[in-house]
Amino acid sequence: MFAEILYKSIERKNPNKVLEKTTKDADIQRKLYTGKDLDKILFDYRKRETDSQKEQRKRITIGRSKHIIRQIENVIDQLDIMDKPSINVIHDNETISENLLSYIYNNNIAKLAFDWCKYYNLVDANAWIVCRQIEDEVIFEEVNAYNLYDLKVQNGAFKYVIFRFERKVAEQTVYDFELYHNEGLLVFTNKAGKTRDQETQMHGEFIVTEYQYKRMFCFPCGYQRDADNQFKTFVSLLDPASELFKGLIWQGSDMDTELAAHGVIQKYAYAQKCNWTYQNEESSTECHHGFLFKDGINTNTKCSNCGGTGLVTHTTSQDIITFPLPNEGEQVPLKLSDLSHTVFMPETVFSFKKQYVKELEVAIMQTIFNNSVTLTQSEIQVTATEKVIDLQGIYSTLNKFGQHVSDMFIWMMECYSELNGIEGAEFLHGYTLNMKLENVETLSETRKKLIDANAPIEVIKAYDLAILRKQHLDSPQFINRFSVWEQYRPFNDKSDVIAMQILAGLPNINRSKILYNFWGRIRRNIETVHGDKFFEFKDERRKELINAEIEIIRAELLEDEPQRLTSNDFDI
Repeated sequence: MFAEILYKSIERKNPNKVLEKTTKDADIQRKLYTGKDLDKILFDYRKRETDSQKEQRKRITIGRSKHIIRQIENVIDQLDIMDKPSINVIHDNETISENLLSYIYNNNIAKLAFDWCKYYNLVDANAWIVCRQIEDEVIFEEVNAYNLYDLKVQNGAFKYVIFRFERKVAEQTVYDFELYHNEGLLVFTNKAGKTRDQETQMHGEFIVTEYQYKRMFCFPCGYQRDADNQFKTFVSLLDPASELFKGLIWQGSDMDTELAAHGVIQKYAYAQKCNWTYQNEESSTECHHGFLFKDGINTNTKCSNCGGTGLVTHTTSQDIITFPLPNEGEQVPLKLSDLSHTVFMPETVFSFKKQYVKELEVAIMQTIFNNSVTLTQSEIQVTATEKVIDLQGIYSTLNKFGQHVSDMFIWMMECYSELNGIEGAEFLHGYTLNMKLENVETLSETRKKLIDANAPIEVIKAYDLAILRKQHLDSPQFINRFSVWEQYRPFNDKSDVIAMQILAGLPNINRSKILYNFWGRIRRNIETVHGDKFFEFKDERRKELINAEIEIIRAELLEDEPQRLTSNDFDI
C-alpha cells in the first residue's frame, strides 16, 4: 500500500502544494536568525528608491533581528539552565536501565533534543529528526523543510511523511525518497549510480528497501500547528511577531540611513579670499580662486597658501586668520562670533526614532512569550517607564516548549531501544518550571506580600525554597541536603509566629523545643561525625541520630534545672 502511495507521489514530480509555505517561512526565518540577506524585506519598504539609494540603504543598515533572536534564545535557555529536567529509565532489569542511562548521558541525548527543538523552532519549524541504523550504529539526523516532499495528516496525527533527497550522478541530478509511517520505513533509491543484486526489489526506476518498526522513525521539530495550512504543518516561535520584525527592519533602516546621511554636524563659516601674491623684477604671481596666475596666465598650479580652496581658513591650531580694520566710512565687519555657524540635526528626530525601534524590540519579546505588562502601583512616585513583566506568559511558552523537548527525548530513546532489541523500557523526562525565572528580589517581595496577606504556610515555604534554589544555583547538593534536614525541623508546617506561641507554652526540656532551639548545633554535630553518609541513611537511622543529640542536650538542661522535669515531652 505505502509503495503505491510513494510511487504516485513521485509521479506527481512536485512537492505537496501545502508545503510551499513551509519553505518560504524557513527562508525568512533563517535570514532573521542570521541577520543577513534581508534585502527583500528591506526593499519592500521604500519601493520608489533608485538602485543607488537601495544600495546605500543596504550598506548602511544595521541588522537588528539577530540580537533580538539571541535574547529569545537566552530566555529559552533558562529552561535548561535553571530547571534541569528529571531523567529516568524504568526497566525490570537494572543492568539494562543502567546501560540505557549511560547511553543517554554519554551521548548527551537530552541536550541534543533541547538544542534541536530550540534551533529549529526559530529557523525552520517544519524540520524533522529521523532515526537510522547505519552499520549497527543508531544515528539521529535533521531533515529540513526543503527536503519535505509530501505528508498526510488525519485527526491531527501524521499517517505518513515523505522526504526527497537530491544527489549528483555524472552531472545528473537524481532523487531518492523515504516514506515514514507508523509501522516502518520505505526507501526508494534511484538506481542511477547504485549497484544491486538479483534479489533487490524494484519499483520502476527505484530500488526498494522496506523496514518494519513499531513506530514512526521520524519526529517533527515544530510543535505549534499552522492554522493557515489546515494545521498540517508548523509555525516557528517567531511567527506571532513576524510583522513586528518587518517594522523593526524598516524603522531601524530608516534611522541608520538618516543618521548616516543627515546626522553629520553641518558647519558654515565666512572666510577671507586668499590674496597671496609674489612679485619680482621679471614677473608677478598671485592667487585667483585657489590657482596661481603668473602675469595673468593660469599656471594650473594650486596655491599652497589656501590649498587650492581660494579661501584662507584654519588648518592647524597655530593658524591666526587676520581681518583688516575698516577704513573711515566703510561698513563695520561682522562680529567674530558671527563668522561661523554650526547646524545640528534636531535631537528629537533621532530620539523619537531610537525610542520607536526600542519599543518594537520590546513588543517582539512580549508577543513571542505572551507577556502582559502591568504598571507598578508606585509608578506615579517613580517613573512612567518602570514596569513589571508578568512571567505567566513566559511559563506558558516554556511549558509547551519543554513538553516537546520531553516528547522528542522519549521518542529518540524508544527508537534506540527498538533498534537494539530492548523491550519493556519506560523513559521519563520532564521540567518542573517551579518559580525558576524570578530573581531573589522579586521572590522576596512576593513572599512578604503573602505573609502580610496571611497566606497558607505551605505557599510561603514554597517561596522560601525557591529563594534558596536561586541563591545556590551552582550547588544543587545544598538544596538536596536542605530538603532532607527540613523533614525533621519541628513546626515546619507552622508560621514563625505560631511556632513561637507553641514553644512559649512548652518546658525547656521538651524534645521538640530542644530540637527547635538547638537546631544548628544538632545538625552540625551529626554532619561532623557522619558527613555525607547521613543523607544515605534511612529515615529511622536519621531519627535515631537526631534523638541521641537531643538526649545529650536534655541531660545538660536537667542538670541545670532538675525541678523542671516533666512528662510532657515527646519524641520527634
